[in-house]
Amino acid sequence: MDLAEKNSLLDDLSVCYNSVNYLKTLAEEKNADPALVDRLDEQKRDLKTMTDGLLQNLYSNWIGEAKELRDSIAKSNGTLNQCVENIQKDEQIAQNLANAVGYIDDVVKVVAGIAAK
Repeated sequence: MDLAEKNSLLDDLSVCYNSVNYLKTLAEEKNADPALVDRLDEQKRDLKTMTDGLLQNLYSNWIGEAKELRDSIAKSNGTLNQCVENIQKDEQIAQNLANAVGYIDDVVKVVAGIAAK
């Protein structure tokens, strides 16, 4: 993975982190299930920790395919954004929060896989 691919991947992770942060605030405003809010907070911390670790190792040799990783994260970011939009419209708040948590879990798994290599 070259430097440009690493930077692009970190950009995608940053988008996901910012979405999680916003979604957590939105969930609190909508009086969502406290367990879901706690889970979003946990995911936010996990993404931050993993992204910080990847930043520290930016110039080391990552193993893997950048395009495949970016596609996976971009897909999760897209579906996460749809959940946020639905919640903002007060549409199926609990279901959209639950779905969002699943999409964020997918990103955390991808990042954990990169960090482990």
